[in-house]
Amino acid sequence: MITVCDAARDACPYLPTAALTAHWGLEDPAGVSGDHAAQLQAFRAARDVLRDAIRDFLTALDADRPDALRQALDAGRARIARHSTTITTDSH
Repeated sequence: MITVCDAARDACPYLPTAALTAHWGLEDPAGVSGDHAAQLQAFRAARDVLRDAIRDFLTALDADRPDALRQALDAGRARIARHSTTITTDSH
């Protein structure tokens, strides 16, 4: 299970059927203030960061390694962490 916002992580802190869990803490673009253009930019930035995190996840996923899933989850989380500031704008 992968959660991408704090609200989801808090609402689903434990799933007994999940083999592994990861939190890719992405800032919610709905919280960005400003005009329509600033809000649209925030949503597009979130989309792009998630796309790249999912690509990193899939690239790191290798069924031949016993720890592949954990490494793939960590790859996605690292991508989110590197780009977390791209979601907010200066128009707050």
